[in-house]
Amino acid sequence: MVVGEIQRCARPECANNGLMQCGRCLTAWYCSVRCQTVHWCHGHREDCVEAPPRPPDPGATIVRVATVASVRAPASPTRRPSSSALQAALQYRSSSTENKSPEPPSRTPKSSAAVTLATEGSESKGGQSEGPRCCACQRHKPRCEFTAPQLKKVAEKRRCKACIAANANAAVAPGATRCPLCNERDEASPVVGAGTLCTACGQLFCGPCTKSRPAACPQCAAPFSVSPPTLHRRLVALLTRPGSRTLKTVAQYELADFLLQHPLSTGELLVGGGAAVSEGWDDPANLLTLAAEGGHCRAEFALGELARTTVPPDYPAAIEWYNRAATGHGNLRAHARIGELYAAGGGGGLVRDDARALAAFRRAADGGDPLGLHGLGRAYEMGRGVAHSYPEAFRQYSRASEMYHPPSLHKVGSMYENGYGVSANLDEAVRWYNLAAERGEVRAMRALGRLFRCGSGHLSKDIPLAAVWLERAADAGDGGAQNALAGMYLGGHGVEVNVEKAVDLYRRAAAQNMATSCYTLGCMYGRGDHGVQVDVEKAIPYLEYAVAEGYTEPVALLAALKKARDEGDVSNRRQETHESHPDTSEQQSARVPIVQPL
Repeated sequence: MVVGEIQRCARPECANNGLMQCGRCLTAWYCSVRCQTVHWCHGHREDCVEAPPRPPDPGATIVRVATVASVRAPASPTRRPSSSALQAALQYRSSSTENKSPEPPSRTPKSSAAVTLATEGSESKGGQSEGPRCCACQRHKPRCEFTAPQLKKVAEKRRCKACIAANANAAVAPGATRCPLCNERDEASPVVGAGTLCTACGQLFCGPCTKSRPAACPQCAAPFSVSPPTLHRRLVALLTRPGSRTLKTVAQYELADFLLQHPLSTGELLVGGGAAVSEGWDDPANLLTLAAEGGHCRAEFALGELARTTVPPDYPAAIEWYNRAATGHGNLRAHARIGELYAAGGGGGLVRDDARALAAFRRAADGGDPLGLHGLGRAYEMGRGVAHSYPEAFRQYSRASEMYHPPSLHKVGSMYENGYGVSANLDEAVRWYNLAAERGEVRAMRALGRLFRCGSGHLSKDIPLAAVWLERAADAGDGGAQNALAGMYLGGHGVEVNVEKAVDLYRRAAAQNMATSCYTLGCMYGRGDHGVQVDVEKAIPYLEYAVAEGYTEPVALLAALKKARDEGDVSNRRQETHESHPDTSEQQSARVPIVQPL
């Protein structure tokens, strides 16, 4: 037996001899699986290029790596390995054969770390040579003869590179529904719409082949990201030219998605030559319905979202579409949406049903959907359809937070802050709030602003930092943060006094029916506090809403303003309001809630 020269382990930190060779580039040697994994993750992934096959050498011993074809050592080595290294390699090979290790994984970054030693020409059970079996030529071949997407397929659909190349002409025909990379139908991805559509050449690629979402089409090299006018023109062209049903179904869904993001009038939906499209392609709902009839896996869920968010919402129709998406395509998010609608209830004939909501949340949670887990945690927290349990709610929120679901991250922080279902820990609360806020959760931003503005326990006040978080929440449209930040600008707490900005923030918060903001604005416009110009017509609606919400302080002021307006003499309205409230300016300012609780 002839063995090639033993190389040093390619991992820089290791000084051992290499016993196994990288089965892809054939240049790197490793002493263990651990070293190969570390080296792959620290740079070898980019440097590794598949080596061309070499002719067999009958006078050599073969060392095979699980991921690629065999590697042959030279017949006349310049140096023989040490006896200990050779004995270790033979012992490893013997133990691997005795344990009947399973078929090596595909040649991917994850499976590249798994290496075994075998000999060329060894036969598996049944007398057939090792390696996956091609369903087209019925032959077992080395793993390097298969593409990575093919290795992920079941044995009945796995094809080698040679068989794919033999059918290349038929696979890339314009409008064909076969993926040109693996020669599999797009429906086997497993459903229509699971792959990627190139709007330039009209070619469909299956999901496994485009899982990493390449920047350009593998067929025509056209970039997938194009300007909205170009994308719209291409999608309309795909719908008008002859093609397969699958292609048209995917194009209908993509055009509907485009129109939802870029609404266009019917006159703008033109095909070349100025001929108007009269197929209803200006209506996203119509396009999504056609795509759903064609079997698109995401069209039914999109129709449910459209019915849920339209004005006014159509909740029964939304639930019907969600049910079709959940039962027909196993859409877990559809189950979670059904749970949300039944948990909230609403108009349109939909009544609150905690039992149905809980069942839908459980189906989504069993599949690992974070929205389903969050809904299940909410049910345990509120005791809806299930016994109230803070510990179980915390467990469900924690499961969803492992997938970085922003509302669940906020809930975990809230439970740490208040000690619900877990020991109170303010540091943990701030950490979870930060995780949620950095992912756009507005309630977490407001909570951080409240904690740093007021301080709590060992957490000291930090008014400037509180202003930063409240500013972010206010820019995101949170009414509570807008109200609190307006009070800070009005009183100069941690920021410079800015009455104009404070009034603008109060207006934005009042537009969201924040009663405190309405009361403050009504007092400012009714009495002219903080240098704001008195305006009876603006003050009365704000004060009326505040009184309707339970505020009793502005009742006398509201009566005086209405009297002045009814008499048509508002020239002395400031004097009358001061007579009704003969307080000093300091008392007036104190009575107006400048900094409101969040």
